[in-house]
Amino acid sequence: MEAATGEMLLGARAVVNPGLLQYHKQFEALRSHSSGKCGIFAGYSSGRHRVRCGEMQSGRQSEPTGGAQHIEADAKQPDERKQQSMSIMSDRWIREQALTHGMIEPFSEKQVREGVISYGLSSYGYDLRVSDEFKIFTNVNNAIIDPKSFDERSFVSVQAESVIVPPNSFALARSVEYFRIPRDVISVCVGKSTYARCGIIVNVTPFEPEWEGYVTLEISNTTPLPAKVYANEGLCQILFFRGDEPCEVSYADRKGKYQKQHGIVLPRL
Repeated sequence: MEAATGEMLLGARAVVNPGLLQYHKQFEALRSHSSGKCGIFAGYSSGRHRVRCGEMQSGRQSEPTGGAQHIEADAKQPDERKQQSMSIMSDRWIREQALTHGMIEPFSEKQVREGVISYGLSSYGYDLRVSDEFKIFTNVNNAIIDPKSFDERSFVSVQAESVIVPPNSFALARSVEYFRIPRDVISVCVGKSTYARCGIIVNVTPFEPEWEGYVTLEISNTTPLPAKVYANEGLCQILFFRGDEPCEVSYADRKGKYQKQHGIVLPRL
């Protein structure tokens, strides 16, 4: 009865997929040489047909041959394929790169928190500090912000232990730390909770593979009130992502225009 049911099931599917006819022929051949009966199961696995024969009376497992072997070998599961990924790097890796290869200078091995907005090494990132150099945007001179022709009259330069960013305004600053990014790594900047809760947003573009320099920081005050930013304290967190292989062309290879930048660097073409 099992064989009959299997034949009906296999026959019905053969109408839909003629490729299963070969399995049917193999089943008939196996049954004709067996002293017992053979149950058959036709089903789907990962989108491909798979047929199994039950145990014969001899106790041995019979498997289809020929085309069946070809289909079984071709039916690879996704987890058998090489998986490419990009991993976020831990404090252990960041410390090693900073101390051995100068990835971050100066480098604080621990989070400094007492009496300041925290900075230094965290579990999966590094909280950088903002220096005491700022450029505050102003409309006093009625200048136009043009990224292709930037007018330095658009801001006033300030050097102080803290700075006030006007309501709905914007400031440029630079990091205390100098960064050297490895060839197989890209870094992303995210804001710190303390400033974010005050409506102060930090926007920094990614640190590309083999970029190095001081970071030019963009600070936005999104509130209708003046906002205070403290120099030599934490401003944002840097996350390091490592690819499964080094890039073909790095930022240094293509001679990026912001390579080895010092101070607060304005837009360049």
